Amino acid sequence: LDTKTPPYSTSDRTSFASVSARDRWPVIITGAIDDVHRATSSASDPETRDEGKRIVEGLAKLKYELQHNRQMTPLPDDGQPDIASYNKELEQLGSPNWFDVPWLYSECYLYRRMNTLFSLSRKWKNYDVFARQKMTTFKSSRPAVTELAGRYKDLVTQLESGDGAAAGSTDEEREAADRILFTEMCEICLWGNATDLSLLTSLTYEDIQKLQGSKARKEAEKNIVSNDFPTAFEVLKSAQKQSNSKERRVDIILDNAGFELFVDLILAGFLLSANLADTIVLHPKSIPWFVSDVLPKDFGGLLNALADPKRFYETQSEDEKHKDVTPEPLSDQEAEELSFLFERWSEYHAEGKLVIRPNLFWTEGGSYWRLPKTAPDLYEDLKESELVIFKGDLNYRKLTGDAMWDPTTPFADAIGPLGPKSGIRILALRTCKADVVVGLSPGEDERLRAMEGGGGDSGAQASNVPLAEYKQLGKSGLRVSVPILGAMSFGDKRWQDWVIEEDEAMPILKAAYDRGLNTWDTANVYSNGVSEEIIGKPIQKYDIPRHKLLILTKCCGTVREGNSSEVMALQDIDKTVGYVNQRGLSRQGIFTAVEASLARLQTSYIDLLQIHRYDKTVPVEETMKALHDLVESGKVRYIGASSMWATQFATMQFTAEKHGWTKFISMQNYYNLLYREEEREMNRFCNETGVGLIPEWYSANLVNVGHSQWGPLSAGQLARPTAQSGKTTRSVGKSVSDTDSAIIDRVQELAEKKGWKMSHVALAWLNKRISSPIIGFSSVARIDEALAIRDKELTLEEEKYLEELYKDKPVMGHS
Repeated sequence: LDTKTPPYSTSDRTSFASVSARDRWPVIITGAIDDVHRATSSASDPETRDEGKRIVEGLAKLKYELQHNRQMTPLPDDGQPDIASYNKELEQLGSPNWFDVPWLYSECYLYRRMNTLFSLSRKWKNYDVFARQKMTTFKSSRPAVTELAGRYKDLVTQLESGDGAAAGSTDEEREAADRILFTEMCEICLWGNATDLSLLTSLTYEDIQKLQGSKARKEAEKNIVSNDFPTAFEVLKSAQKQSNSKERRVDIILDNAGFELFVDLILAGFLLSANLADTIVLHPKSIPWFVSDVLPKDFGGLLNALADPKRFYETQSEDEKHKDVTPEPLSDQEAEELSFLFERWSEYHAEGKLVIRPNLFWTEGGSYWRLPKTAPDLYEDLKESELVIFKGDLNYRKLTGDAMWDPTTPFADAIGPLGPKSGIRILALRTCKADVVVGLSPGEDERLRAMEGGGGDSGAQASNVPLAEYKQLGKSGLRVSVPILGAMSFGDKRWQDWVIEEDEAMPILKAAYDRGLNTWDTANVYSNGVSEEIIGKPIQKYDIPRHKLLILTKCCGTVREGNSSEVMALQDIDKTVGYVNQRGLSRQGIFTAVEASLARLQTSYIDLLQIHRYDKTVPVEETMKALHDLVESGKVRYIGASSMWATQFATMQFTAEKHGWTKFISMQNYYNLLYREEEREMNRFCNETGVGLIPEWYSANLVNVGHSQWGPLSAGQLARPTAQSGKTTRSVGKSVSDTDSAIIDRVQELAEKKGWKMSHVALAWLNKRISSPIIGFSSVARIDEALAIRDKELTLEEEKYLEELYKDKPVMGHS
């Protein structure tokens, strides 16, 4: 029934299949565990609580088997007809292990097995473990939703009234305009955003027609590597012209709920209003599937949200309650436009023009090549449709058998029995994430893979931006980006008013990843945990493969629970009820901190866990054994340390060495042109023992250590002339000594002489002496400025010129 072309497998370590199995799936299961645990805790019914606990145990067992590459076991029979076919295929595959199995089958098996835990219960049978996440995502898309709603209302009003844009237009002008509008709507569904929607209002049909072939249209289409929108439009237009009593139907095989379902309904509504179809059939999944796929009740949930938009958008979410944030009220116009959508789509649904039609076939374990034999009734039904639109990456994988096709293979060939001879007219809308791709012209695949990001899971990225280089972290096998992105500057302004909050941080993190800056450093105490939350979100938001990022965090300080923005001082812990063991470097403190960090980061492991200072109150042996056990458990891959006396660091290293435990591979200390006290002992010890130096961005605003500030650029002092000192938010009130001013002047002098930025001079001096500096960024421009240091070097004379004015300073920041 399937293609003979080999499928992608989780055993291929170079593929997104392997990344999914090892990195993505454990995180997804952890999220499900957290959701059920939360729901169980709030349940009052004893049977519900008992069953909830058993479901959590079942999910935990599944996660353990996956992470430890155990043999996949037959699905328990929950009474549904697909269980037999799942288990038969598992047997035919030879009862494989998780990391050596066809990707498509194993991922479907994962979600089907999760569902059996619920379907075999009494109280949880219809529970959607992903529902909370889907509605949260839709609510967070409010700006795009309200903009689209307004555009859509204006557009369909014009289309249906015959006034405004359509008035006085010829048939040819109207058809040309419809072609453009159809393409725009399909692109909204493809990209899932509201880009270029301004053309949907105020333009006449003649104006819109002129957009064909324009610069704006070419810009919108440049990232579409295979584009059959014109052909799809001709199919619908031809059916419209030949219209008789026959139903003109368009089917949409849905993908994600939330905002993506919203834009799918925008497309459906447009097709009906423009008379390009008279019936739209939506095909959701029957069970919770691939986290965000649409279920029938998601359609009802979305309509309910639009029915009372003020209540939906102005009611605090759990996250907003936690952060004590009050949502902005909707304007009357926004509420009216959203209510218009509810009324229009509800009317279409009631009239039978908008139909919801689930089918168990969509959640079976195989490819859509099996459709004619496995679901012949569905196969025959789809032949009655003028156009069948398959949404998303998974549907594309199933259409093509998730096989390792030559990228130049025609799409019609790759979908096998669903090709032209089937009688089903298929349009697949998919942005490239998984490995499989077909329908490319010769040389196109090579061109895309040569671009930064290489296409596929991270998407093709622009190639005209500066790229990071990589260096070995000491003598370890770990390679880190130069520089490392410092995330102290991301968080909650209630913590420090100079931090950048989530909305601004996301594009900076995306730009960093696109430029190869893949090593991100944070700490549990930064913004009381909010920094870690922000660092973890781009993985899901931008579909970044977890193994392509290095996440560094720290433990020692206590993170206050609840929505307080305070970080608790160690000396205050013993006075605070409930926090006595949630601090420091005891075994209890470390394990508690790591579990909390993993939850905030939404990851199953930390690449480099660093102790955030030395803890005199705990035996060194207890600390080092706890850290070693975390590495052994797989929750931590490497360990490092932060500022302390060299004797303290040496004691910890030698203790680990004596017992055969994991040793530190990094030291995150204070070191730059204006603070060189670490050269006396710490830097020398690290260099001689193979420990990598990663000086941190650090602000003395947070602890009582005087007016000085440290970091690779001394909190920006080395990146701007002395005349500008004290003019930034973080430097207000901070004095600069005469000696430091003289050194900064020399940095400026060399920068002007060499045509560099001042930051390049300071970093060129530093990078020669360390593995990589940790730098906080407030904009994409600052990232590009830091990356431009690549290949810049100072002469020995220039280095001496910068160093010779330095005067000894008191050692600070050590515990």
